[in-house]
Amino acid sequence: MIRVIVIDDQTLVRLGLRNLLELSEDIEVVGEASDGEEALRVLEETSADVVLLDVRMPKKSGVEVLEERKRAGRPTPAILLTTFDDDSVVLAGIRAGAKGFLLKDVSLQQLTDAVRTVAGGGTMFQPALTERVLRGLESLRPQIPSSELPDPLTSRETEVLRLAQRRPELYLAHVKTEQATRADLDAETESPRKRIKEMEVMVADVVTETPDTTTLVLFTGNDRLEYRAGHFLTLDPHHFTALDRFTSFLEDQKGKREPPRAYSLTSAPHEKHIAITIKEEQYVSGVTRYPPLLSPLLVRRMPRGTRMRITGFTGPYVLPDDIEQRTDHLVHLVAGSGSVPNFAILKDSLHTGKKLRHTFIYSNKTWDDVAFRALLQELEAKSPKRLTVVHALTRQADPSVFGSKVRPGRVSFELLQEFIPDPDSAIVYVCGPAIGVWDKKAAAAKGEKPPQRFMEHAIELLQKLGVSHDRIKRESYG
Repeated sequence: MIRVIVIDDQTLVRLGLRNLLELSEDIEVVGEASDGEEALRVLEETSADVVLLDVRMPKKSGVEVLEERKRAGRPTPAILLTTFDDDSVVLAGIRAGAKGFLLKDVSLQQLTDAVRTVAGGGTMFQPALTERVLRGLESLRPQIPSSELPDPLTSRETEVLRLAQRRPELYLAHVKTEQATRADLDAETESPRKRIKEMEVMVADVVTETPDTTTLVLFTGNDRLEYRAGHFLTLDPHHFTALDRFTSFLEDQKGKREPPRAYSLTSAPHEKHIAITIKEEQYVSGVTRYPPLLSPLLVRRMPRGTRMRITGFTGPYVLPDDIEQRTDHLVHLVAGSGSVPNFAILKDSLHTGKKLRHTFIYSNKTWDDVAFRALLQELEAKSPKRLTVVHALTRQADPSVFGSKVRPGRVSFELLQEFIPDPDSAIVYVCGPAIGVWDKKAAAAKGEKPPQRFMEHAIELLQKLGVSHDRIKRESYG
């Protein structure tokens, strides 16, 4: 789930953006602010993958908010929104670290494309603004030392902007897939960006992790795949002919096209094959609005040799390059299939020899629901000084029979206090189910607040323990 904060001084604009964004199943609005000073408070208190930030606001402008965050060493993945196009504002925004700049008359598709692009680590500038961006950058070069030139625009990104001037339709394709060719870019760039691409793969192996969870090991041929531990790939249900009638039915019911589904990679970059792990979603009458579409097929009916198309790889849930300078203790706080990206991050970190201690706190209903159980035990046995695995089982009759680090009930404050004795210096990666859009709508219809799920419960406990929000990285679904 991509977490978005919306900052605009107009109430109707904020409300409109929230309602539009939440039509997308992979985007969640987690915070709002109506002026620059409130924006700084919200950004301090709430973590987000993308911030939609109005340029002109009371108290502090959007550019001033970015500049202040940048000075504090907390750069913000922001897309600046405005109703006017002013060269100086565009350039000031880029220098302050803006990852995108859109006029407010963009379509919903352009807006959600921009959010997904920035969440994946890219930049997004509307074609209408690219000419003045290039012109302004060229005029600034003689005046600004190279060390002060805007970071977001690499040589490759400048080429992409030039492509947008010449052929906007190719630019939009690049934004969606980052697959613009060298011929279209006209060039020899200094450091080509990694490209999201579509490829055909074959199911090489099927591993049953738990009764409702399966790992698919995928053969990709001889392609050298570049991705990071924690990245995800996407699968488009329209590529599965066995689902055609179900896909069409759900689209009729929802009144919109079924989007691709994102699945975190279980594999780590050093491993021979890529792999994804899927937990079968359930339909609960009166609770779940629609039946699941893709996960039952992937879990139950995906034999070896099956071919499929995937798109990958991207996602913000990865370790920063300077993780060893920021901490020596990485805590993985996960529930259910939320263990998948953290398991990949754990394997990669141990393999590359990062100087980190890992605490893997894993919540499930029963012992039989624990995915990667044997592999986690094996990793802990090989690296006892670098890895501690702790389980919290909510519906297991007597969890103590499985060992002293298998505890009854939900993850509790006492459990976190025991295994995170250093809340000021540890960094916590949290992944699991969170309150979703439909949960909120169902609760609002009853005049109630939606009950906490794992993510909200975990964040509340971590804040009580004293872990600051900027030391918590989260990935959720629901």
